Amino acid sequence: MKNTLPIGLAAAGLLLPLAISAGTPVNPTPPLGLPALFIPEANPLTQEKIDLGRKLFMDRRLSHNNVMSCAMCHVPEQGFTSHELGAAIGLQGRSLRRNSPAIYNVGYQRSLFHEGRELHLEDQVWAPLLAKNEMNMPSIGYVVEKVKMMPEYKGRFEAAFGGEATAERIGFALASYQRAMVSGNSRFDGDSTCSAAREAASPAIPSARSTPSSPTTSSTTRDTAGNAAWRRKRSFIKYSLRRGCSWT
Repeated sequence: MKNTLPIGLAAAGLLLPLAISAGTPVNPTPPLGLPALFIPEANPLTQEKIDLGRKLFMDRRLSHNNVMSCAMCHVPEQGFTSHELGAAIGLQGRSLRRNSPAIYNVGYQRSLFHEGRELHLEDQVWAPLLAKNEMNMPSIGYVVEKVKMMPEYKGRFEAAFGGEATAERIGFALASYQRAMVSGNSRFDGDSTCSAAREAASPAIPSARSTPSSPTTSSTTRDTAGNAAWRRKRSFIKYSLRRGCSWT
């Protein structure tokens, strides 16, 4: 990822030679175990761009029928994927061929999509917006004009870029939001309540290796205890997922 300008849009003549950014610079400190995050010179991180990108990511009006948003496939409560489905569901209930990739730490990836067909987040964001089975927007220009017609975005683009919405700026804002999603330094990323819950649940889980047979303990009693322990474990897993915790 040595190029600093998104290649596809630059070749199409939709990008300026250098992005104009306004707002508050953000220099994320990587969690323990992760290297410094690569940030393109043309798209420096600012809080205003991240906030704008988040709003665009959640906005259903970025689909042709005003129903689908990026967040409906990359569900925040499910780790920015859709772990309840084998394959993602797109516009009008159309089944897609693949599941939605999680976007945590996506800024570290050297290629994007399952087959690696894109190299830059600033380019990648347009594929789902224009895909017929996903958000089905007719063209990049259509997206830009639709966003311009939404009055709540005018001030946000001014704050983030010092000007109105353009194809470049929409891509830069969505890329900034995704690039800022950095997660690491497990266990449970510092949530002590998750760790405490896991520690409380773990000792109650018997295993065939750790539970010796006893003449006074019937197999039925052991099976009942094991089933009860598994029910407790399953409840803990559901609790952890609701809180956004990892339980592995």
